[in-house]
Amino acid sequence: MLLIFSSDGETFISANDLRINLWKLEISNQSFNIVDVKPANMEDMTEVITLTEFHPTHCNTLAYSSSKGSIHLVDLEQSALCDSHAKLFENRMMRT
Repeated sequence: MLLIFSSDGETFISANDLRINLWKLEISNQSFNIVDVKPANMEDMTEVITLTEFHPTHCNTLAYSSSKGSIHLVDLEQSALCDSHAKLFENRMMRT
């Protein structure tokens, strides 16, 4: 599991292959699930999260990549649940 701090010093994300959770330092017993790629049936899994990173100066912006070769740019001010992205970059050669 990765822990990535934002530039505001008050929030951070934890990430694994299937989920990204947002944490606030002043709320130590609760996180907010912002990305979840886990399918209902694990046999249907087609991708995993490979990397997650906050923007170095804009604490409300983050990006994550997937094993399908896509990069999802997310604006946390636009939506707390990142089931849609602000911008998607795809490697068309890797699409199936």
